[in-house]
Amino acid sequence: MEVDISVLTPVLNEEEHILKTADSMLDQRYSGTVEFIFIDGGSDDGTLDLLLDLQREDPRVRILHSPQRSTPVALNIGLHAARGKYVARMDAQTLYPDDYLAQGVDRLRRGDLAHVSGPQLPYGDGKWSRRVAMALMTPLGRGGTRFPQESGMWPREVLDAHGGWDEDWHTDQDSELAARIRESGGSSECVPEM
Repeated sequence: MEVDISVLTPVLNEEEHILKTADSMLDQRYSGTVEFIFIDGGSDDGTLDLLLDLQREDPRVRILHSPQRSTPVALNIGLHAARGKYVARMDAQTLYPDDYLAQGVDRLRRGDLAHVSGPQLPYGDGKWSRRVAMALMTPLGRGGTRFPQESGMWPREVLDAHGGWDEDWHTDQDSELAARIRESGGSSECVPEM
């Protein structure tokens, strides 16, 4: 089957959040074909059962297993199995606008960028988490950036050319990948609509 976009989502013990996040992913308004690849790092809560239920209900959902509890390893397992012309990373505790994928593909199709991302906007659903979200929206909380950036999308050939994610970077692997892309002359953009 030909696929336009492969969405990679590493998961580990996400039972509390995964259904809300998966709804946000599966409700994407995109006219092409999308596959949603969840890479489980050995969850020992109900995450895998919830994902298996989603897979039975939606043929776009695929589940892979990662032998290590490592995000970059899981992303590379997903990349190896991905069939899409474009690859998006969507995280298991994040909600996305329903046109996130469409906006990303539209911007990448112009051909002048190697990576696009959307702004990360904190959200709280309880008294204390709302306070943390408010603090994260201040200049101090953002670390001086206009928008903290969340994961993103790449043409598949860009990820292949750079060897995917560096498996020694257990945190900030997207930033490290972006730095390698920039060093090779590629450019990126934060698309506010995403």
